[in-house]
Amino acid sequence: MPGGPVTIGQLAGEGILILVWCRCGHRAEVDPGSIGLPASTPVPKIENRFRCQACGARNTDVDHPVSAVADPRQKAVTGTYPNW
Repeated sequence: MPGGPVTIGQLAGEGILILVWCRCGHRAEVDPGSIGLPASTPVPKIENRFRCQACGARNTDVDHPVSAVADPRQKAVTGTYPNW
């Protein structure tokens, strides 16, 4: 999605999940509509809102262990599915 970082509203409108992962190896798919932030919020800004359910880490911890991106396994994001 051109023109800057993708927003949670853009993802919600296209039915694309947000892939969130932690350095500990825990991964989750999150519905962007369930986050409770304004639709104009860029996906990179939501990383600070998550806490890993497995180890309790937050993005504000050392080395920013929690990350979030639009789920690349969905064709709408990349046009192809990676081999995961």
